[in-house]
Amino acid sequence: MNRIPDGKAPRFPKKPTIRQDGDILVMECILEANPVPEITWYQGTKVISDSNRVRMSRKATGKDSYLLTLEISNPTKEDGGNYRCNAFNNFGESNANIALNFQGRLN
Repeated sequence: MNRIPDGKAPRFPKKPTIRQDGDILVMECILEANPVPEITWYQGTKVISDSNRVRMSRKATGKDSYLLTLEISNPTKEDGGNYRCNAFNNFGESNANIALNFQGRLN
């Protein structure tokens, strides 16, 4: 008899947060999932990739829970818009949406 593997579809139990850390804008999402999901960040419809200004990371914070971060150095108005963090594993997928609105300079 086949045992159904134990797992859970990704879910974002809390609203994502945005904070400013010096010249770096940090977006953080808490994620629960098992197995470890594939993470894709989008700005609008564009997939975000690591660059010299943008860094994405995933850190395990407990059983089946992760802290996902997107860091943007020296953000500009062009970085404004709707961001989406997509998490996908064999059990399903989920999205966290973050609206980044610039009122002039971020301070």
